[in-house]
Amino acid sequence: MNRFKKIFAFVSLFAFLTAAFVFGGNINNKVFASAKVLKVGVNVGYVPFEFKTDNKKELQGFDIDLIKAVAEKMNCKVEFHDYVFDDLIDALNKNEVDVIISAMTITGERKAQILFSDPYFNSGLAIVANSNSKINSLSDLEGKIIFVESGTTGADIAKKVKNANVLEFDNLMDKFLIIKHWNGAALITDRPVIEYVLSSDKNINGLKISGKNLTNEEYGIGIRNSDTKLHQEINNALKNLKNSGEYNKIYNKWFK
Repeated sequence: MNRFKKIFAFVSLFAFLTAAFVFGGNINNKVFASAKVLKVGVNVGYVPFEFKTDNKKELQGFDIDLIKAVAEKMNCKVEFHDYVFDDLIDALNKNEVDVIISAMTITGERKAQILFSDPYFNSGLAIVANSNSKINSLSDLEGKIIFVESGTTGADIAKKVKNANVLEFDNLMDKFLIIKHWNGAALITDRPVIEYVLSSDKNINGLKISGKNLTNEEYGIGIRNSDTKLHQEINNALKNLKNSGEYNKIYNKWFK
């Protein structure tokens, strides 16, 4: 090996070791955090998970607080991007955002398109209807009008009801007032959402919620299939939040 080859070999080895130090290593090196900003896709308007109020310009909600806490563990800042719920997975796979969090149920169909974090919330679908109506179960919805949000598990289950007229919308929050005055219609969505709306909005009364959940579901944070490193970092952050008690503080803020 001549002198030139020795110098070249040394430079190549130094470059390799430098790259390994900067971009490799274990998960605690927070490789993704070098980007400084975690772009997060959400569907604003789904209380109490991600929403805005008239007197507050900033996003708030359980999902918002949770992903901020996750990002803090990764030394990242958060940048939120609002999408229609049905467009979130597409936005993620088009690299418009790094992750999505929006009370999204982990399903087989969605797992075929993206990775999910470990479950961070247990939920289930329920029916809300006029208190004077005879609607208490799925069978009672046969031939009735059902309001659902597009692309959700609520829409999936409503479409299985015999002769039901399923109406899909990008947002359901204003539909509570409609079914308040309509005995022949109901709304299917996640029980935590219904409970929060009925307890926090004084204008919405005269409604009832079905006694049992129609489903048992788990929410997860969505990540691109190729971003396995980020997937591991987020799971580590979630475990840290749960073990430290920080997760419980966020949960109790919105659900206790």
